[in-house]
Amino acid sequence: CFLAMIGSSGINAEYGGSLQFSVTTLDYPPSTLHPILASIIASLPATESAVGMEFELADCRGILGSCQVVLHKNSLFIPMTHVTAKANKDCFLAMIGHCESGKTPAEHLVACIERSAPNRGALNRTLMFMGFKATTPHKNPILPKDSKLIFMTYKI
Repeated sequence: CFLAMIGSSGINAEYGGSLQFSVTTLDYPPSTLHPILASIIASLPATESAVGMEFELADCRGILGSCQVVLHKNSLFIPMTHVTAKANKDCFLAMIGHCESGKTPAEHLVACIERSAPNRGALNRTLMFMGFKATTPHKNPILPKDSKLIFMTYKI
């Protein structure tokens, strides 16, 4: 498999008040990706590709939070290890809104949670409250077979 890049241009959208929300494709090589995303890309068949992207939320002082994701077959994979700080939570919510508005080709969001994460239970409950559903690679063939991860999906 390989990481396809669409270019390095950002897509900007005003996100309330003085906050700015942007989406940028990530530069190659995949080693700059979050380790969960790198393992997802590594698990793809050689004939399939994925696009790495970064969603950022900023104000006039600079970047407040960011979410690194991988788009593969209309599914946006999101590692949830970083979504603990308030600014990253706000960025995560802005990213969901951006996807729901049809500005990305994503049809599903896939939250990837490490089984060993200390906040796993609270994160699972929060995502379920937001409409995410737990699933497994056996039920959803697009998911990689990784026993270290829990997957939760959200249909856009």
